[in-house]
Amino acid sequence: MHIIFNEDHYLDNTSVPIDLNQEPADLVILSFSDSDLNAFANAWKKTLVDFGRESVPTLRLANIKQLTHNLSIDTYIEKTVSKSKGILVRLIGGEQYWPYGLNYLKSVSIKKKIPLAVIPADGREDKVLDSYSNLPKSTLENLKNLCDDGGELSAQAVLAQMALAASLHFPAITEFSKVKSHGLYCVLYFIDHT
Repeated sequence: MHIIFNEDHYLDNTSVPIDLNQEPADLVILSFSDSDLNAFANAWKKTLVDFGRESVPTLRLANIKQLTHNLSIDTYIEKTVSKSKGILVRLIGGEQYWPYGLNYLKSVSIKKKIPLAVIPADGREDKVLDSYSNLPKSTLENLKNLCDDGGELSAQAVLAQMALAASLHFPAITEFSKVKSHGLYCVLYFIDHT
């Protein structure tokens, strides 16, 4: 069956399906937050540079804002997610913000035996989101804490944890430092007047 995606622009993009057209990958990470996705992309690229393509699982990232229409969710899960080996969803606001996607992901992860971690991105514990996951509570808590810490090294540790859950190789993370949740940061600019 061929589905035609017509491009249209509305204030509410849920009325228009979008085909992200991503190839399958070993790991898939979904989030509403571009900063999350950027951290994972940078962590993955750094690992590629440090260890080479053969040592690092492939990765696909998607912003859930682009997966609000049910047809978009169906297409993305069928084309990309269902062929993955591990899935991480970091969701702001709880189940009510993406119920169709969560239910579909849960059924696919059960059917295909794909490790699925659904964690809150708002700093709170969410037992409802935990119920969509099929990983041990301790792994979910570790993933949540690492994501909450933020930064490239934490993202790299999350990728390593998801790779482990999916029985994939990921290079060992030897350096780790937590990004401070608050503080005063000073940025210095040097201007060369030559």
